[in-house]
Amino acid sequence: MKKTIFLIILGIVTVGCIIYGTVYHIGGGFRNLSRGSGLSFHFDYDTDEEINDEHNLNQKLEAFSRIKIDTSILDIRIQEGEDFYISSSWNREWLRPEISVDNGELVVNQYSGKKNKAGSNTCRVTISVPAATKLERLKIDSNVGEIKIRNIDAEDISIDTNVGEISLRDVSFDNVTIDSNVGEVNLETGASLKEYAISLSTDVGDVHYDGNRYKHSYNQSGNSNKSIKINTNVGEINVK
Repeated sequence: MKKTIFLIILGIVTVGCIIYGTVYHIGGGFRNLSRGSGLSFHFDYDTDEEINDEHNLNQKLEAFSRIKIDTSILDIRIQEGEDFYISSSWNREWLRPEISVDNGELVVNQYSGKKNKAGSNTCRVTISVPAATKLERLKIDSNVGEIKIRNIDAEDISIDTNVGEISLRDVSFDNVTIDSNVGEVNLETGASLKEYAISLSTDVGDVHYDGNRYKHSYNQSGNSNKSIKINTNVGEINVK
């Protein structure tokens, strides 16, 4: 009973602090704050500065086998496409991401040291990777924003985020590590996961694995060197 009360208090305090800090810094809004017994976050921005041609980027890229993303306020989507390609839009110039390809690595940076203005701030990036490509590494460090990965083949995927929903669907991988402060995590592979060593845990929320519901955590030993590690402080975890 004491542990349950502690976790509830922890969840309330954590969510309160995160929401206050995020609203204070970015002026964004949340909707769908709860779903089931877990938490789901969706960012809905009412922009007071319109996105125009000067706030858009559409660019074909050199081939790459690694992706490294480090962002402050950014919705990220990585998906299968015909070419190595990136598109982005932002409503404030200080949110413009810096993009480069060097030695086979796509790097996307958005420096948080820049001073933001009052009001809503929004930035989105979509990265396309040809179907025949197997990424060696996909690493994302995100402060605020949704992360969606679709139809991607990668050896290692690492995601570290403060606030935002994470969704991976039809993704092939050897190892996945996700560390989230606040937000729901969904992983759908469509493949057998019996060979993976799996560690799923959430302080506040439920864990759903292969159609079954577990309270706060699930662990299994695999029969290979493949692994799935997902941890969130506040939010639901769904793996299937």
